[in-house]
Amino acid sequence: MASATRLSLPPPSSCPAAPSASLLPAVSTRDLDEQWHGSCSFLLFSRAPYNPTPTAERLALPSRSSSLASVSSAVHDPQTPLPDNAAAPDSSPSSVSSVSSRASVLKEERAFGSAPPPSSGRVILAARKAAILWKAREEELKEAQDGTNAGADSAKEERLVAAASIGTLCAALGEGRKDFVAFLLSFVETENDSLVLEVLAREVHSLLSQGLPRASEVVLAARVDPSHCELSSLFSLLQALLCTADEVVRDTALAAFFRLFSAELFAAPETPAVLHARPHQDRERLAETSAAVFHAVFLPRLWQLIADDSTRAQKVAALLLPAALFHLQVAVDVLSSREAAEGKAAQKNGAADEAREGLERSREKLVKAFTRFLSGETDQTSLALQLEASKQLPLFVAFCARRVHARKNQRQGRDAQSAARGGATESGGAREEGGPAEETSGRENSRTDEVTNLLRNLCEAVHVFLRASSEVLKMQGVKALAAMAETDPAAFRTIGDNLLPMLFADPSWRIRAAVCESLDRLGRFLVASLPADAAEDESDGRLPVAALGPGTCLVSVLIQFLKDRDLNVKAAALRTTRKLVSMTRNSSGVLQAFLEEGESLFNAAGIAQNSPILVECMATLCAMADAARIDEDKWQLTVFAFSLLRVDDWHVAMCFLEHLHVFVASPPPSFLSVLLTRLDMLVNLPSSRWRVRACILQKLPLLLLLPDLDEETATQLWLLLLQLMQDDVWAVRQEGPAAIEQLVMSARPAQEHLQKAARHARGRDGESVDREDASGEEARHAERLAREGLLDRILPVLEQLRDDKRYFVRGEVCRYVLGLQHLYSRETWLLHFAPLLERIAGDRVPQTRYAAAQAIQILLAYEAAGQLPSAVPSEWLQKMKTKMSNDPDPDVAEVILGEE
Repeated sequence: MASATRLSLPPPSSCPAAPSASLLPAVSTRDLDEQWHGSCSFLLFSRAPYNPTPTAERLALPSRSSSLASVSSAVHDPQTPLPDNAAAPDSSPSSVSSVSSRASVLKEERAFGSAPPPSSGRVILAARKAAILWKAREEELKEAQDGTNAGADSAKEERLVAAASIGTLCAALGEGRKDFVAFLLSFVETENDSLVLEVLAREVHSLLSQGLPRASEVVLAARVDPSHCELSSLFSLLQALLCTADEVVRDTALAAFFRLFSAELFAAPETPAVLHARPHQDRERLAETSAAVFHAVFLPRLWQLIADDSTRAQKVAALLLPAALFHLQVAVDVLSSREAAEGKAAQKNGAADEAREGLERSREKLVKAFTRFLSGETDQTSLALQLEASKQLPLFVAFCARRVHARKNQRQGRDAQSAARGGATESGGAREEGGPAEETSGRENSRTDEVTNLLRNLCEAVHVFLRASSEVLKMQGVKALAAMAETDPAAFRTIGDNLLPMLFADPSWRIRAAVCESLDRLGRFLVASLPADAAEDESDGRLPVAALGPGTCLVSVLIQFLKDRDLNVKAAALRTTRKLVSMTRNSSGVLQAFLEEGESLFNAAGIAQNSPILVECMATLCAMADAARIDEDKWQLTVFAFSLLRVDDWHVAMCFLEHLHVFVASPPPSFLSVLLTRLDMLVNLPSSRWRVRACILQKLPLLLLLPDLDEETATQLWLLLLQLMQDDVWAVRQEGPAAIEQLVMSARPAQEHLQKAARHARGRDGESVDREDASGEEARHAERLAREGLLDRILPVLEQLRDDKRYFVRGEVCRYVLGLQHLYSRETWLLHFAPLLERIAGDRVPQTRYAAAQAIQILLAYEAAGQLPSAVPSEWLQKMKTKMSNDPDPDVAEVILGEE
């Protein structure tokens, strides 16, 4: 087998190292098509392993020359547009052009047209290699050096790189792109590696997401020869990927199908790729193009799949029909809006009207086919088809919502036109009866019946899923109902009102838990009315604040789940309560029920064992305390939190400590005394965890800076701080310097500091100082006084560490000094911090002196860079440098001398 050197790129003068929209016409030649087609084909089919040299991929690049240097400079020219996959290595692995930078996209495209995350890091690795390969870089591949692909099949790595280059190839190929897509189809039919197929599917998805290059030529070819055009080949390629065994590949192919059916596929690269933001003429042109392509290419392929009796074809059809219906409805909406805007003039355009009616007829046939899949009326494999079809229920719900909205808009437009014509009709006399008016009325009634039947079929299908014996089908029904509530609760409220009571009382705890977890969306069915800014709330899926008020329907359902007999449902209810409280910033309606159920759970679980349900309880409690509007409510939650802290589970303590700022904001009486008792218990119990102690050390500055802190409590907190700074575990001690630095930086001047600063400013009244400068100087002086006031507490702690019997604790004093040196004046440094560092530098243990030498070296590096803090005198620093360089221990001296 030949090596990778057979992948020869074009000469440097025509090398498309960075394909872009401006370079495409220049590089799309027949010779280049054949050369790139053959090179990538060779790599994709290179399955036999071989022993490549370490620089095999480097040899595949063009050799160094003056012309190559000019090409490389052009590639790296900041004014030359680069493809997405030629960006930084940590960027998205998707390829090709700058069209991918969308300003905004449709909500449904974000939900249904996005590829799943990569299943392996090697997918991203292949994209990085492809970016290096197609940009003609000369440096050695770093991924091969750090061993990330050690032991992998080299031929497979070549196929991964080639697959990651497909997007770049398709963007640059001209007439040969259709043949290349046909070649990819033959490759997919013989490839059995899921990673290679995933990379290929992602590249096709990226290409379709950014719009096809030369879209007008693609559409023309589809009109002339629908069965052999490029769109038909892409359909076949994605269909083959959709039939693979890997779930990630199937999901990516399904997302690519959603992009293939979209009218955005035919948008010009220079226009914004957002359909609803386009001018009307542009939208109508895209809708007409999409309708023509559907009639010529997509609908015949879908009819073939539906008519095929094989299970494989039926499953593919069940997966594709909702996406096709959604984009058909988008095109029909645009064409119908034009008809409504033009009024009677639209009736003269027979071709456009016939195209729209053809789309509507096809839409109804596809709806019947999909509802047949949902109902399981096909053959003995109906359960598998039902499951495949049920996975697409959220997208089918989005289509139904569009259908309902379109019907409402048409009715409102017709009523507005009738009202506008009413005056003219009365003044001009009686019009002739019958004719077009009756025809229009009949058509409107027919459309109303279609929408009614659509909603009835959807309700029956979801009802079938929710009453199925299989929990898998029930779960899909719950997801569909949640999608209805999220998409349009007003349109689907009747369905929700009929089906939700059955779900709340389902005998399976898994179903009840799933329903409870979805209450943030299903709860929109339980809200009596949406707020005035409903459109804004619909976009982010938020519930109104009053939804969690006392006595509401949503609160009643939530309390029912909190009191469920199964612990798993209770845990789901706690998570949902936390989610809803954070969403609405209201906890008044569910507070008392939560406290009662929490006390019951606490009494049942006890304090001597780990209990995940109590962890959920503490997390929900913290969220409710954060959202509490009344101090009494927060105090009740604080008392219950102190009870939960007695549980011997470090997860409970960590959850409380992470939200300590919530409870400190408005503490109840005797809060600090009880808190100190609990903190002492968490630190000194035999089962104490180092994570908890480290978190307490992080939070102590918050407590030490509380206003009106009495002397006794402050002393206890400082003693606790010292104890944690002397902890046996290094991971706890390492939080000390950051805690002390945060404490000093966050110090706020007290009243006495402000008075002293004011007297200092009055003492300078004789000087000619600007008023703003004087006020700034006064504020800085007050802050300096506040920081110096902390020295009376900090210095004894540092002296305790300096005198510790453990050498590693003594050496850590240097870290505290380095953290504080930029916060104090030179006088403070010379009076307090310099003696501390000198004491450590003269320690009897070499390891301690080594820490001091490292601190001196850091200060020397600051001085060499011209960033030495003004507090540290240069003379003192040079003296310490001389002292440490003459240390009897060679390792200590090497720290200073080695840098010289």
